[in-house]
Amino acid sequence: MKDTITLARELIRFKTTKDNPEELQRCISFVGSYLKHPNLIIKRFERNQKPSLVVTFEDTKSPEVFFCGHLDVVPALNEEQYEAKIDANFLYGRGSADMKTACAAFMNLFRKLAEQNEKPSIGLMLVTDEEIGGKDGCKYLLEEGYSCKFFISGELSDMKIGYEAKGLLLLKIKTNGKGAHSAKPWEGNSAIDLMRTSLSKIEELFEAPQKEEYQNTMIITEINGGEALNSVPAECTATLNIRFVPEEKPEIIIENIKLICPEIEVVLNEPSSQCSMENKYTKILSQLSGRGFIQTPEASDARYFSNKGIPAIIFGLIGKEMHGSEEAVNIPSLLEYEKIIYDFTKNNTYL
Repeated sequence: MKDTITLARELIRFKTTKDNPEELQRCISFVGSYLKHPNLIIKRFERNQKPSLVVTFEDTKSPEVFFCGHLDVVPALNEEQYEAKIDANFLYGRGSADMKTACAAFMNLFRKLAEQNEKPSIGLMLVTDEEIGGKDGCKYLLEEGYSCKFFISGELSDMKIGYEAKGLLLLKIKTNGKGAHSAKPWEGNSAIDLMRTSLSKIEELFEAPQKEEYQNTMIITEINGGEALNSVPAECTATLNIRFVPEEKPEIIIENIKLICPEIEVVLNEPSSQCSMENKYTKILSQLSGRGFIQTPEASDARYFSNKGIPAIIFGLIGKEMHGSEEAVNIPSLLEYEKIIYDFTKNNTYL
């Protein structure tokens, strides 16, 4: 069994982006080979070229607890990010924080427990589509009959327990103008100008946070318009990424945006996730970690379980710059994290 940092570095080398199905397959095959053990049952699934693995000690679809990690990443800003490096107390690389290091920790947890006589009632889900919505990973596995009494997503949480997470709305809006020659703009109506006006009004619906606040947020992630360098654009589209707090109704957000820009497509409408801080599993994990609770701004696969009435949390490492050029995970936190998840599975009789 390799040490977790070495394993994480090997996982980071796989360019597991949404548009690279061959690499997703290679990564899942690597993980399956690493976890191969007489005492582990490994089942492979796939939908829409997005492979997943489920690992258990018994042939069951309903262990007490499921750990979950995703092996897909957003594209690197440069090729060097796929070669992990260590500097001081940090491991740098695409996916180091989000979330291949946690996946490596889970993999080694199961390898370690496989060598022991007493096996806890736990399972591991490793998926490859979380960054694009999770419908062919965790959601699909739930549809296939998998369930549990408690779900732990290993997403970054600074070693605190994310008992609540925002929902996600992904909206594509469109403005229609009138095409014309760029030398005669008075004969046309620029769809880009119309979009600029619409976006300005939509931004007024959301308070722009200047620091980390648990509130609704909206960011414009894509704008596309124009057919030629010398034409007034007839069409323009924009993608809005909206994160909403649990008490918010996404339907109201959509209706308010429709009043500004009627042509709208709902790409994703994913619920928030919540878990009681008094849940018995949560309380024991909190005692082991000693770091307290947080509300997390990021959506995760935990929402699919929470939406089914299954207590689901986020509990992960300390890191920085997820999706950024200096993405990194804190190495000392990994050592602590591995001890906590091991103790969680070994020192509690309910498992």
